[in-house]
Amino acid sequence: MLGVQSPTVDGRRSPKGVDNFPLYLKDGGRGSFCGSLYFPCEPDAVFQELSAGSGKLAEAVRRSALKGESFPTRLNGVYGKVVARGPFDNQSAVFCSVTMVVGTVGFGIALMSTHTLHGWLFDCYPAPDGWVVWFVAEDGRRLRLTDAFHPSFFLQGREEQINTTLANLRRLRVPISSAPTERLDLLSGRWQSVLEVWVHTPALFPKVVEQLTRKLDWRVQVFNCDLSLEQMYFFERNLFPLAYCEFSVDGEHRLQSIRALNDPWDREYTLPDFRILSLSFEDLPINPRHTLSRRRKLELEIDGETRVIEATRNEEVIERLDQVLREYDPDIVLTQWGDSFLIPQLLRLANLVKKPIAFHRDPQTFGKPRKESSYFSYGKIIYKPGAHQFRGRWHIDSRNCFLWHECRWEGLFETARITKLPIQQLSRVSVGTGITSMQLNVAYRDKVLIPWRKREPEAFKSAAELITIDRGGLVYQPVPGFHENVAEIDFASMYPALMVSYNISPETVGCSCCPHNRLPEIGYTVCDRREGLVPKTLRPLLDKRADYRRMKKEASTPEETQKYQARQTALKWLLVVCFGYLGYKNARFGRIEAHESVTALSREILLQAKEIAEDDGYRMLHAIVDCVWVHKPGATVTDYEALSEKIAARTRIPTTLEGVYRWLHFLPSRTNPRLGVPNRYVGLYEDGSLKVRGLALRRHDTPRFIWRAQTEMLQILSHARSVKEYRELLPEAEEIVERLLQELREGGLSYEDVAITKILSRYPEQYKKAIPTAIVAGELAKRGVRLQPGETVQYVVTDAKSKDVNARARAYAEITPDWGYDVRYYEEQLRIAAREILLG
Repeated sequence: MLGVQSPTVDGRRSPKGVDNFPLYLKDGGRGSFCGSLYFPCEPDAVFQELSAGSGKLAEAVRRSALKGESFPTRLNGVYGKVVARGPFDNQSAVFCSVTMVVGTVGFGIALMSTHTLHGWLFDCYPAPDGWVVWFVAEDGRRLRLTDAFHPSFFLQGREEQINTTLANLRRLRVPISSAPTERLDLLSGRWQSVLEVWVHTPALFPKVVEQLTRKLDWRVQVFNCDLSLEQMYFFERNLFPLAYCEFSVDGEHRLQSIRALNDPWDREYTLPDFRILSLSFEDLPINPRHTLSRRRKLELEIDGETRVIEATRNEEVIERLDQVLREYDPDIVLTQWGDSFLIPQLLRLANLVKKPIAFHRDPQTFGKPRKESSYFSYGKIIYKPGAHQFRGRWHIDSRNCFLWHECRWEGLFETARITKLPIQQLSRVSVGTGITSMQLNVAYRDKVLIPWRKREPEAFKSAAELITIDRGGLVYQPVPGFHENVAEIDFASMYPALMVSYNISPETVGCSCCPHNRLPEIGYTVCDRREGLVPKTLRPLLDKRADYRRMKKEASTPEETQKYQARQTALKWLLVVCFGYLGYKNARFGRIEAHESVTALSREILLQAKEIAEDDGYRMLHAIVDCVWVHKPGATVTDYEALSEKIAARTRIPTTLEGVYRWLHFLPSRTNPRLGVPNRYVGLYEDGSLKVRGLALRRHDTPRFIWRAQTEMLQILSHARSVKEYRELLPEAEEIVERLLQELREGGLSYEDVAITKILSRYPEQYKKAIPTAIVAGELAKRGVRLQPGETVQYVVTDAKSKDVNARARAYAEITPDWGYDVRYYEEQLRIAAREILLG
């Protein structure tokens, strides 16, 4: 039912303390919809309004409500007969339900009260009965409500071409409406005449868009059509996930009004207490998809209590899990490998035994799972497992959620609030999707047209221009070896800060209105008359992260410290990816010239930092894009802080003194010991903490026992307060290596200790060489495990030089004790890892 809300009746404000009384005007089922009006006024004013101010209708309705009589009336120029249906109760504010009959078409008019509630916006999605919004109310109730939300898109072209497009859409028999309007073109900055098209059934919006884009006339441009419906809802209503809201609801659970009482940029905010159910299989291996032959117990954790469902029959497993879901009614189901294995397996069992399982809180809606996929991006194969999202509650797969791994709930909630992405969607997409959503929100707010497909190609450049322009960030090779009293000065979020400070955005770079404002080295002009979309997006993000870092330092409890650390980490990742998306070929608001502008500025800034440091007597030992390492004999922390502040003042980019190292070891190249390797070092800060980059323990494919060896060695060496003490502790570190070598030779390590993780670069059958990854992928494929490019496999090297190719490595998930592991192979790997620390 559509509705229009008005705060007044004929300009008269409703008295204080009087609830909203909505008037619904609904087709009786035979004709088109007539409309809904909401009158926030006293009951008598509603009746007076119906009778065009004469007051007779109010009296007639009162009389007829008591007597069941009918009477003629006029409503909005339509003559008919109103039949009142009682009873009329002057105290309850539920007055009456009346029917107006106009010819053969019946219209129902219902007067009913609304009540106002407060709570947190939990979930939203399209459903057969409209747009569903879930709230966690202040009193703890979980409320399923519907809202009259109608998503829209825009068309631009000649009138006859647009009319043809609309005619094609109407053949779908989906209710749509349209009206001309104006929207802003981002690149030109000019207002454009467009046609806005509303789809009145949200669940059918994807169908309309699919038909639109599949048969689109090339002369017609379409905008705002491929945003997710949830994003559109948040943008249109100025809401966000977990917003604390005030909302009015009628007796049929329909939202009459809603507004957020807090802001996504608030530093402090409250959240409801969520009921969380953790769900996993007991003794879960690295990847359970590779162990299809094993039967496992289902493990549940509720309020810190762990339960195990032990059952011999599949029916009993499903029944007991369904009982827990219905009785405990969790808001969040937290799983391990839930998307790729656990939920599909449980759904398969439920279907097999024909038993229901209440993963969805909403009984009327069932989310459609997304299929798994692999894609190639910038030289890397990416694997995305299928997604199983629930309706009315959240399913979070901790193995398929980057933000959960980095910053747990605080970071996930913080990111959802500012990106306006639903929690379940956010947990399954890249961080770059979050920054894109923030840009889309700014564009939507500013009435900027959002293109369906990127239209701006890269401008032609000669080879000479590319050599000058396309150079990336600046790197100074490190001076290899040990150094003492070294300061690390970091430009805080350098690339985002440059975009904000210098107004770098796709529509501002290369403008013709500001020829005086040119970038160093590459000569691009940058507009200084209007603020770009990208700086508008990033400015509040930079400010909020800076505040969280300050609040973390000022925190008085460990809980507060952890909270602010998690939140600032989440914002850090958004800032990290924003630069890449500025030049990403498929980014909605990406443009390579803007990307090149940022790198040109960063090179200039780093050169300025080097000159400032050297003018003050410091030696630069290493620099990489946004960070410099400097040394000066006898310099104190105060001296280094003064240098950091001086660099920030001269470059207009904030800097932080990350710390001063007692000792710092820039590791040499393995092929040429006289050369240093960028971003490969070990250092001990003055506070006793270690910083490690580029060692085996930082790589994802390192076996656990090698990670343990390097970690224990560095723990011993961290007691050294100088380079001299470091060298004195080396024999003790060597003892760790000898102990692990002995354990390795005696067979004291488990398969889990020596398992190696690799990423598949192709399908198993596409490998040509018998490398361990190919051998194991083929083994799993023969066992019925379907593998995708980009997916990880785990294996144990059993005999690296065996003539039998298939005996060289075995899948970790299926290996048996009689195989053993290749001692010589793992000895060599351990010695290589030890030399990284012992010899550099």
